[in-house]
Amino acid sequence: FIGGRVPAAGESIFMRFLRNMLFTLVFIAAIGAAFLFGYFQLMGNREKALLNEGISLMEQGNYRKAKESFAQAQQYENRITRKLSSDCLEEDLYKYTAVCDFHLGEFEEAANIYDRLLRIHPRDPILMESRASVFAAQGQMKEAVSLFDMAIEIDNRNYARIYTAALTLREYGNTKDGARYLNRLLEEHGDEIDNLTRGQALCFMGRYEEAVEALSSIENPHIQTSFLMAGALRRAGKNEE
Repeated sequence: FIGGRVPAAGESIFMRFLRNMLFTLVFIAAIGAAFLFGYFQLMGNREKALLNEGISLMEQGNYRKAKESFAQAQQYENRITRKLSSDCLEEDLYKYTAVCDFHLGEFEEAANIYDRLLRIHPRDPILMESRASVFAAQGQMKEAVSLFDMAIEIDNRNYARIYTAALTLREYGNTKDGARYLNRLLEEHGDEIDNLTRGQALCFMGRYEEAVEALSSIENPHIQTSFLMAGALRRAGKNEE
């Protein structure tokens, strides 16, 4: 008999063959599943390594190389048959790529990524803020202000977002709305903001004497604060002493 084993009573040789074949197929399937698990785990680790490499390059200001690292990481993603991963790794890759695009002046590419992510997360204030910054860089101030307003209303206790909106709009020439945000920052969060942020906001608004008062209360100021203080004193008409 096959395998040297006597079939159980009533069991035909054919049935035994089918049973052994089933056991073999199950064993092969288990081996295959283990292999695939190890493969995807390896690919996931490689993807995360490239993500971390890209982040490190961004911190060094090397946005072109960082974008290349993120692009390599995306090659490990099956973007045709796979939805965004549960650990948000693919989303992170796209977010960081958009940041690189923004700093490289590739605003259209950054806008496309943020638009895609906002379709998935339409009320994410961080994505709104980022997309608004791209609008501002493209000279679309109406859209930028509208999106900044929406982001601030969703998370209205986040004074850093108001400050970011103000500085971004000022940087791209919209001083009117920039001043409106700074006024709102001081009126609504005056007791919460740190003295450096307060001093910077007051300097931007031309309220130099108040800026000097805020900056003077900072203990152990770093060099940026000292330069800001010197400028505020000069514009306030006071000696740097």
